[in-house]
Amino acid sequence: MKRSAPLNLLLATLIAPAVCLFSPWNLSAQAYAQNGVLNTAPGLLQTPTAPLASPPPLQPKGFQISNLQPASEVFALSAFVEGNESIVVMWEMPPEYYLYRKSLSVTASTLTSFPAARFPPGVAHEDEFFGASEVYFDKVMLHIPLAELPEHTTIELELTYQGCAENRYCYPMQYVSLPVELP
Repeated sequence: MKRSAPLNLLLATLIAPAVCLFSPWNLSAQAYAQNGVLNTAPGLLQTPTAPLASPPPLQPKGFQISNLQPASEVFALSAFVEGNESIVVMWEMPPEYYLYRKSLSVTASTLTSFPAARFPPGVAHEDEFFGASEVYFDKVMLHIPLAELPEHTTIELELTYQGCAENRYCYPMQYVSLPVELP
């Protein structure tokens, strides 16, 4: 059965969005047609006739990875001793950035025991990367009690964290060592 050109164009218009929706690159129908994926000649709907040069980026329109700041700058990390009671580990971040509660950890491998850090309550947040999560915006401070730590020494805190630029990019897990002098 031979179909007319307008019917083929209609089919391509109906099928291409479905193909695009489930494609790994989420291309538009026009991009598929330009790259030889759809051949709308009368009677034909074909598989690719020419390979794609490279997959389009998987990021929001206008976003470029070159615009990203390093995680160490976005999630400014510091640690200090607060009085004689605790070590405070603090991350500060600009608006629209956040850290995942489940990714934060603090240890000191040089010590045989290390007290658990006290975490403040986070904010319930739904994102496209990990779904429903507890996150921290702006600033988060963890408190580690000094009572169980050796006095007058420097310890090396080993920290892990992961955060995102809201609706743009999720940074990979970060691993940082940070020295802290104990009173």
